[in-house]
Amino acid sequence: MPLPRGGIQLDYSRWMQNLLTLIVPDVLYDTRLSGGDDHSDQDQHINATVIMNVRLAVKNIGDKDWKQYYQRSNLKRTVTCHIEAHKRKQGINYDCDLIQLFELQSLYYDFYLINLQFIANVLCNFIVCFENVEKSEHFGFLNNLSLVAIHQNGGFTKIWLSLKTVFFVITLLTFIWYLNRIQQLKRDTNLLEKCLILLGFGITQLNVPVEFLNLLMDMEFMSFLCDIRQGIFHCSLLIFWIIFIGEHLLDDVSRVGLSSYYKQLAIILIAYISLFVFESSERGIQVIDPFYSIWEVDSNFAMIFITITVLAAISYFFFLTYHLWYVSPSYK
Repeated sequence: MPLPRGGIQLDYSRWMQNLLTLIVPDVLYDTRLSGGDDHSDQDQHINATVIMNVRLAVKNIGDKDWKQYYQRSNLKRTVTCHIEAHKRKQGINYDCDLIQLFELQSLYYDFYLINLQFIANVLCNFIVCFENVEKSEHFGFLNNLSLVAIHQNGGFTKIWLSLKTVFFVITLLTFIWYLNRIQQLKRDTNLLEKCLILLGFGITQLNVPVEFLNLLMDMEFMSFLCDIRQGIFHCSLLIFWIIFIGEHLLDDVSRVGLSSYYKQLAIILIAYISLFVFESSERGIQVIDPFYSIWEVDSNFAMIFITITVLAAISYFFFLTYHLWYVSPSYK
């Protein structure tokens, strides 16, 4: 990858940042495997497992030989397809879900070469390998595989990083000015000012254009790092919102420090710990194994943390909406 187009050999650019590859299976319905049940009025479904050995090699322009980058044996991917009852005819394609093959968090090399070797077993037909297929299920032939490569546009990256650099300088200077003004005050910093410092730090670290490092070295953890930085910013923003509104409530309740907001802060902490665990279990492991997918290993584990995060988010916005409603009369 990439393949030639119009007689021109294309190559990847480091400005493209990352690479996500998806497999599109082309499965044909076969009447010989239907058990004589072609006239049923029920849709047909496939939920099977493909096993393969995968090797990924790389090279840059000017290199003579390919260099092995990653290798994975006995890689399992789930093939999920269905065909409507009225389409159940010989040679008609199933509608299949996309299958994630691997994700690279840094697009450092010019060319990538993928080698797929399907492992044979008793249920193989041509190049297909299905296992764990229930006997009651009907399935067809894997006729073809298409590979879809998704990457960031290089031109967009240049504009995006240019804007980040400009805003980083602006936010950094503003943050330094604000810290200097706080130090000049002859009193202790109050809670709202501390929240502004936290929010300023979150915005400033988010605008640091660390993506430029992808142009100089193979930063295999870049996407994971960017997600952590976004999490820090969002966490600081949610904390600021809830405390800013709480400090403007006119309900004659004495509030002393963060302990007055322990319920709201606990909800934020639970949500972001859950997201961090999920992110570490997905992109964190992909740093050392780009073929890893938590949805193929343990989807229930992933759903647990996503569910916890969603419930925490709903609880947070319930608190926030209630406080907004309660504080709104003070602005009239």
